[in-house]
Amino acid sequence: MADPLHEEIVKTREGVVRELSSLRKEVSDWKISVATDLGAISASLKSLDIQRGNDITLIVEEIKRLSESKFWKVMYVALPVLLGFLVWALQLGTNSKIDGTSRTLGTRLAITEAFYKKKLDVYVELDKQMSAISESLKELKGNPGNLDQKTAVVDQIQKLNNLSKASNLYLKKGLLDDLGDVAIMASSMADARSTTNLQPLTDRIASVEQIMKNELEGQLIPLN
Repeated sequence: MADPLHEEIVKTREGVVRELSSLRKEVSDWKISVATDLGAISASLKSLDIQRGNDITLIVEEIKRLSESKFWKVMYVALPVLLGFLVWALQLGTNSKIDGTSRTLGTRLAITEAFYKKKLDVYVELDKQMSAISESLKELKGNPGNLDQKTAVVDQIQKLNNLSKASNLYLKKGLLDDLGDVAIMASSMADARSTTNLQPLTDRIASVEQIMKNELEGQLIPLN
């Protein structure tokens, strides 16, 4: 006969994994969007270069028309050189800005992707550890006098506490407090007299999982 509590835990864990997979796809789509924006910038610069070339042609033609005097003949020779240097200087500055922006975006994207990958890994491990505690308590409930099983529950709780402390860089204080509450509740249930009803712990674990999912969905950092 299927255990409703076990099925509830499995469904909750599967939901979290699906949400994490969806978040990975959002990060991938974000990278594609950045590449598209850079392509649009490059196309605009090419169009600007063409317009500059047309303007230079018009200026040179006008100088030819006015080149009857010696002054304009000198300017006719010198001006294209000056204009060419000006265009080169402007293009050099524009390319430098594009390169700097591309490097900045690339670095920021790499750091953000690495941070969220590590955060996803931490949340998955926390979820596994909470599920392991719930399973161990379930077994202890069926055999309250089993000292080995009680020791296993205590070990699982200690692992959850250690993981929470080691991962505090990726966890908000409120979430750390919630994980502490799960550990305290599980510790009290490790007493055979407190394992008659595991539903409060199951509900608490589900609440923490929902908090983690909401936090991941709400913390995608925009580039601008």
